[in-house]
Formats: sequence, structure tokens, C-alpha cells
Amino acid sequence: MKRLPLLLASLGILLRIVPIWAQPLWYDENFSVLLARLNLDRLIAATAGDVHPPLWYLICWPLAHIPFLPAWAVVRIPALLAGIVAIWIWWLVLEEMKCDRRVKLVAFGLFCFLPQQVYYAQEGRMYALLTLLVLSAWLCILRRRWIWLAVVTALMLWLQNYGLIYAAALWLAALIHDRRAWKPLTVALAAAGLTFIPWVLVLLSQVDIIGAGYWIMRFSFPSILSDFSQAYFSHGLLDADIVNFAVFYGILIWVLIWSLRRRTLDLRIAVLAFVPIMLAALVSIIWRPIVLSRALIPAGAFICLLLAQPVEFLGRKPLLLASVFLIPTLFVNLLSIELRSHWADDAIVNDNAAINLIDSHWQEGDLLYYINDGVFVSGAVIWKNIDNAMRVEPCGLDRGSLSPATRAALGMRVGPLPENVTGRTWVINTETPLNPSCENDYMLEHGLLDGSPLFCPQDSALVKSCVYVVEP
Repeated sequence: MKRLPLLLASLGILLRIVPIWAQPLWYDENFSVLLARLNLDRLIAATAGDVHPPLWYLICWPLAHIPFLPAWAVVRIPALLAGIVAIWIWWLVLEEMKCDRRVKLVAFGLFCFLPQQVYYAQEGRMYALLTLLVLSAWLCILRRRWIWLAVVTALMLWLQNYGLIYAAALWLAALIHDRRAWKPLTVALAAAGLTFIPWVLVLLSQVDIIGAGYWIMRFSFPSILSDFSQAYFSHGLLDADIVNFAVFYGILIWVLIWSLRRRTLDLRIAVLAFVPIMLAALVSIIWRPIVLSRALIPAGAFICLLLAQPVEFLGRKPLLLASVFLIPTLFVNLLSIELRSHWADDAIVNDNAAINLIDSHWQEGDLLYYINDGVFVSGAVIWKNIDNAMRVEPCGLDRGSLSPATRAALGMRVGPLPENVTGRTWVINTETPLNPSCENDYMLEHGLLDGSPLFCPQDSALVKSCVYVVEP
């Protein structure tokens, strides 16, 4: 029995490692790579024009300057290490909470195999590290390590804007845990907040830059429920969202009703599991939609413990019945993630193919003229020959696009079609519900889309993207 936690941890680590190298980088990962490759002053300038604090890019920065290190390793190695260390920290948290051994093992095993934890330990973004910091902050509270709590919380704030939400949830859960510690607790969190003040001014300007153009548009009660369930289960190759939704809420509601009736609900865990989504929903109502399923994955750890708590009291039959639904669903989600070693999202692969097509036929004097910032963000990571690229001048509300400050820091050129192009003009047009139609109209007015496309990496009801070439 003593070896079971080690076995669970080993399997969890193996799931997080394999196949981290297989999936091609997507937009957000490529954006992280580009920022990490910049000089520090331009990195800060680019981040200031975006929507996150700079800590993640600063962590990736040293790796980005190691010669010949693959782009995927630059951003995914830090996420992998954070995901692995989070397993250890979660075990320490369970030990400190003095859970029943059966509850501890179930909660630990669920976390080791939690699909979203596995997924984001393999994705080169900050969410695995956010989970590690949230769990570490709670461990500091349990152990009354107030100085370390201030340090960890400060890192959390500088990593992701949801750090503010988790700091509030941790403060409330800590008061429930031990009201007598309110003073050192509040001082520690306030000290962390003081370190964040220099970025608060930048954050206010980010809010102004984002304006109404933030890419998250949907906000409704069903969308909140969907996002919250995806903090536990994943969304991958085997599309099982309806099953995930039904199993997750079926078991969660059953556990909550049972715990409330038996008066065994741990309010500390309930706060850490539910308050982040509640605060994000409140901000979305008051201001604009910010609910993001991947920013909620730290709450997934506490959901694991919440779901495991009845194990101490229930007999074998109810647990077996719950397992009949939960274990197959976990397996399907894990299989979906692991199958990434044999597949990749068609849009990512085809977009890369479009860039490689242009790059392999590039000649001196050519121009790449494109719509959508994603062409540069993803293309600049992989192209080798393209040295003259320009984006169409934005002419309307372009949701999810980069700000002018970030474009300038990245070295992106934006403007009307140059008149002195001596070579061919390669065109990548993109039509999506997020892009204003006036940009595509500009392409049409200048005859850049008159010929037949060479290749259309995406052609669906929502997204149409094609490559054209215009001879001089």
C-alpha cells in the first residue's frame, strides 16, 4: 500500500512526458516562442501590449537563447517540469490536510490522471505553472509559511491575471481554515500585491488596449457550466463533450448533495473549487466575458479531493457504481490526449504547410502580404527564407488581434500594399467571424485574389484561408 502513491505518481509523470514533442505548436505557444526570442526590453514592451503579465515569457527566455533547442522545448519543458512538481506538491497538501488514507489515494490518483492536468503539462503555456503555484500557496497556508506564501502569491500574480482571482479564493479558504491567522495571512497576500503594483498600471492600459476586441465573446450559464467541466475533463480528438458534461455534473451533484446531507462537506475545498469560477463569472457580468476553462484547471485539484471525500464513508456498491461512469470517461479523455502522438490538428498542420510552401519557393524581391496576425505569429517561428512580410492595415474591429504595441515590439510590418514590389506577391487571405470583412475587401479591390488559390489550408463554414500568388 505504501508503494501505491509512488506507482500513481510514476504513471502520472509518464503520461505528462509522452508525447510532449509530437503535437505541433499552436498560436499561443508560437506567440510565447516569439516573445521569448526577443531582447528583454522588447519582450516587456510586447507583453505590455498583450493580455498577460510577463513572468511566463521571462521563464522561457533563457531556453529560447540556447542554440539549436527546438521551439517546442522552449515553451513545453517549463510546463512539463511544473506539471511534474505539482504532483509532488499535491501529495504534500493531502498529507497536511490529514485526509483519510483512502480519500488521499483516490484524490491523488485522480489528480495524477486528470486529463486537463496531463494536457497542460504538455502545452507550452503558463497553466501548469499556475496550478503548481496555487497548490504551493495552499500548502504554505496549511504550514503557516507566511513569507513563502507572499513569494508564491507574487509569482502567481505576475504569471497570469487569474492569479488575482486565486489569491482571493485562497484568502477566503484560509480564513475558514484558521480565522486566528487572518493577520499574517492578510499581510502576506498584501505584500504579494505590493510587488504587483508596477504592473497594475500596465494592466490598466491593457484593459484599454483590449477594449471590446477581446476574443472571448460568449457568456451564458451553459457556457460557464461547459468551461467549468473542462477544468476537469479535456477537449480533444475523441469528441466526448456531452458525455464529459453528464458524467462530471452527475457525480459532482451527487457528491455535493450527499456531503451536505451528511454534513461532511469541507468548506475550504469547496471554496477553492468553486470560488474561482464564481468570481470569473461575476467579472464577466459586471465587465466583459473572461471565463476561460484552461485558467480554471488549478481548481481541478480541489475538485478531485471533493469527489474523493465520500470514499471514507461509502460502501463498495455506490463507489463501484460511480466508478463505472467515471473511470471509462477518464480513460477516453486520456486516450484522446495520448493519441496526439499520432495526429495533429488539421488547421495547425495545414497552416504550417501553407507557410512552408511559400518559404520553399521564396525568391529575392518577393512579398508576403497577409490578413490575420496568426500568419506572422505561427509563420515567423518556422520560416527560414521569407524576409519581406507585411500585414494588411486593420480597418475594423478585429477580435483577438495583437495590439499595435505588440506588433511593433515583434517587428511586424503593417500597412497598405507597397507599390515597389519587384518580385511576386504571395497572399494569405483569411475570412473568419472574428476578422472584419473590410480587410478581405481590400485584397479584392487590389486584385490580389483574382487568380485560383494555390492551396487552402482551411475551408469551412467558419474559417476560409487560402494562398495566392500574384506575378509582377
